[in-house]
Amino acid sequence: MGALIFTLITYITIGTWTKYILLFWFLVIALNAFVQLGYLAEGTLKSEVGDTKSRGSLTALVRFLGIGLYIPTIYITSSYSLNQYILFNIVVWIAGSAGAVAWFIGGKETGKGIPVEMAD
Repeated sequence: MGALIFTLITYITIGTWTKYILLFWFLVIALNAFVQLGYLAEGTLKSEVGDTKSRGSLTALVRFLGIGLYIPTIYITSSYSLNQYILFNIVVWIAGSAGAVAWFIGGKETGKGIPVEMAD
């Protein structure tokens, strides 16, 4: 959610950060901090909630799809304006946030008091 919020802030403040490089760098660093926290959480929690037998294969599949989608994304967004590109990123973050909320509501979330043994 932090990445989505900072992407929204980036979109709203385009007129400001395109003139003030320090604000631009603050937004870049803050956004990337949230992105890295997402990767850290994914790496930490996949061993907690993922089935041991399929964890490696499912992780590889998710990473393959994610990295594989970079190629068409580059071609699709290459002609976008700055506004369109940031809006595209907002849509991507909304999809990711929706997945996180769906997992929180319907997944085996051990933070809600479910024992780790039930998550496997």
